[in-house]
Amino acid sequence: MSRHRITLYIIFTLCTFLVCSAVSGCSDAEPEVASVSSIVIFDYETEDAAPAVKLAVFAETASDAHRAGRLKIISRLNGFEWTAEKPLIMADDKKQFVYYLDFVAPDTEKIPAGLYELHYIDAEERTVQSSFSVSYPEELISSAADAAESFFGGRVKEQIAVYDKDRNLVYYGDRKDSWKEDKNIFSAYRNVNADYYRVCLNDAGTSIMCMMPPVMKESGQD
Repeated sequence: MSRHRITLYIIFTLCTFLVCSAVSGCSDAEPEVASVSSIVIFDYETEDAAPAVKLAVFAETASDAHRAGRLKIISRLNGFEWTAEKPLIMADDKKQFVYYLDFVAPDTEKIPAGLYELHYIDAEERTVQSSFSVSYPEELISSAADAAESFFGGRVKEQIAVYDKDRNLVYYGDRKDSWKEDKNIFSAYRNVNADYYRVCLNDAGTSIMCMMPPVMKESGQD
């Protein structure tokens, strides 16, 4: 499972969306976007380093998502523009989404907050426009991992993502009562060679998610 798919699974478990292959709709219908949402992801690789910051954008379509061509977003604050040439598709029997998880700012810039335009271009180069907003605590951009924990305070929802040596996600969900120590987590998934886990912090009241640094399995924790 790629890093994109790992992050996608976590986000959509958070959002309680079901990924599956079936999708309905007329293939030649005019493109239509029902709604747009976004999540800012702070990815902490180490305790002391600032996080990688990414913007994930999801366009819920009322037309056939499989007819997607490109997604383009434009910040109304400063005109920054990003284009996803090969957006991804997710659908169940009720909703379908075209999305991209890796919009990032140039090295010397930050992802602008505020209003954005979304341009959804289908396979026939037909375009439909919508809008959405982005809001996040900019102080986390240059912070260490402990600042994320302080930001959420008592309202944080903490979940655990467990991975094997190939970075495949083998579990994502609440910390189990039996997991008193790290060794309990790795023991629970010894049959799939669990190698590390990450704590994921989120708050339903904000459109941000913080992925805390990996906790590696130590020798003897099988």
